[in-house]
Amino acid sequence: MGAKANDLPDPIAPEVQAERYDRFMKLQQKISAKRLKRKVGRIETILIDEVDGANATGRSAADAPEIDGKVFVKGITSPVRPRQFVQGKIEKAGKYDLHGIPAVKNYRHCAKTIAPRGRCFALKSVALTTAATNS
Repeated sequence: MGAKANDLPDPIAPEVQAERYDRFMKLQQKISAKRLKRKVGRIETILIDEVDGANATGRSAADAPEIDGKVFVKGITSPVRPRQFVQGKIEKAGKYDLHGIPAVKNYRHCAKTIAPRGRCFALKSVALTTAATNS
């Protein structure tokens, strides 16, 4: 089945298809980079997908896995696990991905939540601390 265009005669040559695809992807990269650049300096809620020591990879609340870009968070010193939400400050934007650091300092665990400076909140987010805040 598929698209009706698949049934049309005289398909476009593969080299023309490839050239059009490349042109499209270059334009899309520019659009994506411009949109992501607006997030630099902002605090984003990130759903963690993978943890590797002090670094984690996740996605923002608006992103779908395997479709949208990733958010790379470095310098984590608090325990974090996949499927947790964290707050990260975006420092850099690429063509498709964001790079950030933990956004919140001086947080402590509080009955299944994380709370700043002794106050408990019913959040399902985990605040991360950096090595600098632990010294």
